[in-house]
Amino acid sequence: RKDIENANRQATGALTQGRDAAMGQYSQAREMYSPYAQQGQRANALYGDATGANGQDAYKSAMAGYAGSDPFRDQNADYANNALMRQYAARGQSGGNAGLAVARAQTERGATDWNAYLSRLQGQGQQGLQATGAQAGLTQGMGDLRSGYGQQMAGNAINYGNAMAGSRNIGINNLMGLGGLAM
Repeated sequence: RKDIENANRQATGALTQGRDAAMGQYSQAREMYSPYAQQGQRANALYGDATGANGQDAYKSAMAGYAGSDPFRDQNADYANNALMRQYAARGQSGGNAGLAVARAQTERGATDWNAYLSRLQGQGQQGLQATGAQAGLTQGMGDLRSGYGQQMAGNAINYGNAMAGSRNIGINNLMGLGGLAM
């Protein structure tokens, strides 16, 4: 019986130690994904704002944030517009058509820049989705580990109980065997 109790204690200790170590590793791996998941959530929320999915006020706020987020945007636009105006002036085409061409080019650059901005947000949102999926997989693994631990502990308890019950009958069986031998 002492050997059975010792073996049960050692098996339970080893199983618990393994579970605890694995849970720590799962948690550490899950935390490694956290910055990407959080960044993706923020980008996805901003993408929803920027596309108008979260209402008009959120859209206006996203547009204001977008316009103020790149200090070089206005400078680059001014540079491009001035270069275009110089090109038209050099050809002797200043005035209405040149101004219209500059306005059209500026609108096209703005649309291209806005669409690129939305694409970057969408990419960051996808990165966050992938990181969140990885975290969900790790969380599921942690649940599976806990479930397996519980099942293993239940199996060990049953085996321990059976072994202990069997050890109780050994003495009686030995006495009966000796009695039968004596007869």
